[in-house]
Amino acid sequence: TLTAGIVADIGDNVQLSVDYWHIEITDMISAENVRGALEECFNPITNPTMSANYEACTIIRRDPVSGQQSPYFVTYHNQAAIDTDGVDLQLNWGRDVGPGLLNVNFLASILGKMVTKTTPEDPGTDWKGSSGPGNLSGVQNFQYEYRTFTTVGYNFGAWNMNLRWRHLPSIKHLQQVVLPSAPYVPTDSYDIFDFSGRYE
Repeated sequence: TLTAGIVADIGDNVQLSVDYWHIEITDMISAENVRGALEECFNPITNPTMSANYEACTIIRRDPVSGQQSPYFVTYHNQAAIDTDGVDLQLNWGRDVGPGLLNVNFLASILGKMVTKTTPEDPGTDWKGSSGPGNLSGVQNFQYEYRTFTTVGYNFGAWNMNLRWRHLPSIKHLQQVVLPSAPYVPTDSYDIFDFSGRYE
């Protein structure tokens, strides 16, 4: 894990912080993912000879009579990997307005990449901007390109009021990362507003 940041006063009552983070995990212990194994088995990049003996293909069971797929056998292994990074920005501003104090806080989390690998031979899949990862268990889904949180607050006397706006951008289905031509409709952007007030 690598993090680096800076906090700076850029004007009267204005503070800006910028943080870069990078997380890389190798030899990650993870349960085999059936969907990921199927994609890896039938992917000409990871299994160019389409060998039934390729490791990802060995969990696919077939009925010896009908040839239909039988229940899968999955286990844990420590061959997976994650490589992700991003930047967090935060801006704080406040000043006296009327009888009270007005303050604004803006936070943006920007994803640089979210690459997962199921095996060391896997070239990696970047799930940025999608509802994935879809090939690795134990990893949080929905890797938005960015997220924003904006809070406007006003304090006067015994009163405190805050309005928070959470914004999530449009996101594509994880299957479109593996197959860009897949006929899935992206999820629209999403906004949530929360209002809170307090009197002491």
